[in-house]
Amino acid sequence: MKQIFFRELKANFKSFLLWTVITAVIIVVGYIEYSGMKEAGETVAAVFGMMPRIAKIMFGMDDRAPLDTPLGYYMVMYLWITFITFAYSAMLGADLIAKEERDKTSDFLYVKPVTRTQALTGKFLAGIFYCTAIALVCVIATVFSFVPMLDIPFTTEVVITHIGMWFSQLVFFAIGFFLASVLHFRRTTLAAIGVLVVMYFLMVFIQMSETYSLNVFCIFQHFYSYDVIQDGLNPLYMALSAVLVVLGYFVSLACYRKRSLHN
Repeated sequence: MKQIFFRELKANFKSFLLWTVITAVIIVVGYIEYSGMKEAGETVAAVFGMMPRIAKIMFGMDDRAPLDTPLGYYMVMYLWITFITFAYSAMLGADLIAKEERDKTSDFLYVKPVTRTQALTGKFLAGIFYCTAIALVCVIATVFSFVPMLDIPFTTEVVITHIGMWFSQLVFFAIGFFLASVLHFRRTTLAAIGVLVVMYFLMVFIQMSETYSLNVFCIFQHFYSYDVIQDGLNPLYMALSAVLVVLGYFVSLACYRKRSLHN
C-alpha cells in the first residue's frame, strides 16, 4: 500500500502542479482586481445591482454582501475557486482508478503481491493528500493576495471557509472514486463532472426558490460562504461529509473487488 501511495503521488504530481498553478494565478489576479473595483465603488455596485437575481446567484453574489464590499467580492471569487477545486477533486478520484484500464496497466498492477484493497487504499490516500494540498494553496494564495488589501482582519474567514471547501472537495473526490469503480473508464470523468454540474445547478435552484430544506442534498450548499462566515462550520454537514467520504471508499472497494478488468 505504501508503494502504491508514493507511486500515485509521483504519477499525479504534474497534473496537480498544473491545476495548482492555474488556480493560484486565478486567485492572485482576481483579488488584485479588487483594488480597481473598490475605486469604481458605486458605479460597480449599480451595474451589478441591475443584474437579474438568477445571474447574481450563478455568479455567487448575495444581496446581504454587496459586490463592492470585501465580503461580497470574496464570496464571488470563493464560489469559482471552489468550482475549480471541486472539478479537480472529482476528476482526480475518477482518474486514479480509471487510468489503470485506460493505460492497460491494470494487469501489471494487480499481478504484484498486492491486493485490490491495498492498491485502492493507497490510491485513495494519495487523492486525499492532493485534495488537501490544493486547498492549502488556495488558502495561502488568498491570504497573501487579498487580505493585505483590506482594512479589516479577514484571515479567520478565509481559513474557515476553505476548511468547508476541503470537506466538500473530499466528497467530490469520493464520488469520482466510486464512479470509476463501477463505470467503464471512458465514462468516469464525464460522469464525475456531470455530478458537479448537477450540484451547481441544484444550488442555483435552491437559492432561487429559497427551498433551503434541500440543502442537505446539495454539496455546494453545505458550506455556503456567507453562512460559514456568519455561523461557522455546520457540524451536521461536517459529519455528513465524513460519512460520505468513508462510505465512498468502502463501497468503491466492494464494487471494485467484484469487477472484471477485461470488459
